[in-house]
Amino acid sequence: ASSGIWMRCPSASCKKNGVRFTHSHGSFDADATGDIVARNLRCAEILGIRYMVVHPVFRAPDGRIYADAEEYLDINQKHYTSLLDEARRHNVTLLCENLLWGASIPPKIQSELVSRVDSPRFGWCYDTGHAHRCGLPQTSLLGLAHPPLSLHVQDNHGDHDEHLLPGDGTIDWKAFLDTLHAIDYTGDLVLEAHHQSIDAPDDRRDTILTDLLHRAEKMLAYYRYIHQ
Repeated sequence: ASSGIWMRCPSASCKKNGVRFTHSHGSFDADATGDIVARNLRCAEILGIRYMVVHPVFRAPDGRIYADAEEYLDINQKHYTSLLDEARRHNVTLLCENLLWGASIPPKIQSELVSRVDSPRFGWCYDTGHAHRCGLPQTSLLGLAHPPLSLHVQDNHGDHDEHLLPGDGTIDWKAFLDTLHAIDYTGDLVLEAHHQSIDAPDDRRDTILTDLLHRAEKMLAYYRYIHQ
């Protein structure tokens, strides 16, 4: 209840100022204990959010990374399925996300997980920085049974998950947008390029965030141009 009360104030302020949220990020992985995911879902509903990312389970209790696709799919099918009733209750669609370890890396496996969970309340989110860090080509989004419903847009230099502004790393953004066009993507582009602003001095943050907005506008302008 306290989380709901806490979220009603920003919700009212956002409505007053015409700010609309479509995507949030849950606090923990799909196997989180307690009611943490449920509280995240309640907050998402209050803000009118339709998609909430909850990280897939990529590590066993003994610390072992799930490298085998079948084991990863079985574990995560069970965990996400256990969250579906709560997601329906709050009118939110859960999304898994391609991560950086073992079977959590390939988009093809995340697409297969969507098939196995088989619910309109479940899909997946593609993280550009995670894919680039793991050496995946833009073509890894082609030919999937279930393309992503949302995107985390961030850049890096291919060796660390840096969450940089698009263009400050080595991702080929033209090729990425061309791939989105090829799969007829019409979902969100969520800017997850927050490290530079978090680490910057207070008097630099507004400049960095303004630059991020301008770069996003250029990306959207190009995508709209090729998508005509």
